[in-house]
Amino acid sequence: MKNLLISQRVLVNKHGLKIDSLEREYTLYFNKLGYNLIPISNFTDKLNLLKNSIEISGIVLSGGGSINPEYMLGDINKEEPEFNQEREFIENKLIEIGLDLDIPILGICRGMQHLNGYFGGKIVKNYDYKGKRIPGDDHFITIKNLDKLCFDKGVTEHKVNHYHNDVITLDILADNFDVFAADKGFNTVEGIINNEGNIMGLEWHPERFEISNELTDEIIIGFLGGNKN
Repeated sequence: MKNLLISQRVLVNKHGLKIDSLEREYTLYFNKLGYNLIPISNFTDKLNLLKNSIEISGIVLSGGGSINPEYMLGDINKEEPEFNQEREFIENKLIEIGLDLDIPILGICRGMQHLNGYFGGKIVKNYDYKGKRIPGDDHFITIKNLDKLCFDKGVTEHKVNHYHNDVITLDILADNFDVFAADKGFNTVEGIINNEGNIMGLEWHPERFEISNELTDEIIIGFLGGNKN
């Protein structure tokens, strides 16, 4: 199995101590696709040691939690709740490792937003969905095939889930990304890939599908490489 490093959220337990947190669904989902998921602590100083001691096939930036206020469009409260500097530091180091090793980097939901901000784009805080969509709602997006994507579906409608409040719109996308998936009903970006084809972001949560979502699986396997079990 290919080893994927994945970032985690930072939570505070009942004793007031910071802890790493990763939903079990990430492990179950990526194991199902044939990958060995290795969660990375937000408090480690041994990332370079890990980088040099095992074979790493990809990086995953997980979802959940607030994004860096510096990446937000407009005047945003700098005391953004749930934003965590330790996670920010580790995720930036993971991006650096991915670039240094020339391995795929996949951002999921908040992870996609982090990638856009890291490379110079912006994020809209608490986008106005006009009361028509709430977290957990399924919706259709349009997926456009690009040469950098390893699947051949042409242009297709794809049903995905929705667990985000902040969004990326076309006008604030980082220059080195192309859009391959969009929610045209609300003019928001749902899938991005960089010019070299080695960094991808998905705004939906593939690990939270209640039933198998074959096109999403195909996109991820095609990007990360490997074979589904």
